[in-house]
Amino acid sequence: MRARGFATQLEPGGVYLLGAAAMESAFTFHAGFDMRPLVREIRDRFQQTAHLGCLIGGEVSYIDILEANTGVRTTSVIGGRNPAHATGLGKAMLARLLPGADSVREWVDNHGPLKARTQHTVTTADALDEALEAVRERGFAIDNEESEPGVVCVAACVPMVFGDLSSIAAVSVTGLREPMLAIGVEKIGAELIEMITNTDFAGSGKTGQK
Repeated sequence: MRARGFATQLEPGGVYLLGAAAMESAFTFHAGFDMRPLVREIRDRFQQTAHLGCLIGGEVSYIDILEANTGVRTTSVIGGRNPAHATGLGKAMLARLLPGADSVREWVDNHGPLKARTQHTVTTADALDEALEAVRERGFAIDNEESEPGVVCVAACVPMVFGDLSSIAAVSVTGLREPMLAIGVEKIGAELIEMITNTDFAGSGKTGQK
């Protein structure tokens, strides 16, 4: 199950959680848990690429990607992975998972070293802890050319619709630096949280974040 991506552990010896493959299957075959409408809404509102991903160990696994008709293609692909510390999706989920400096250091010990993707990537436990504290204060994460030069991303977590044994999931808006800054990353973050809050993820009439 773990080898095929249907189960995962956030830490060695930890409890088993639903893996990326299980989540992708659920999103595909259970309309009540379909996040595609939210991903589509994000793309259409900002006219930028929208991502849905979950956290698998030290990496983000991409479950869904919808690109805007801008002629710009991102390097991420569905089923692909990127280091969590270098991405908006990853930092949004790590901020939810790791409550403080001690847990951040333990996570880095287990999943490091934190390799630089660009000159802006955080590469130490202290820098990551500071970045995650900023995410918790804002409510959303910003990847300012930390994963790819010239690319900016704004991301936020979505509810764990499969319960406590779910992998953490997040959605993001990704685009070239100039168009993203023209919209405003703070504006994008605030609207992204509002969209998540107003989304009925399980078809139950209950919406997202509190």
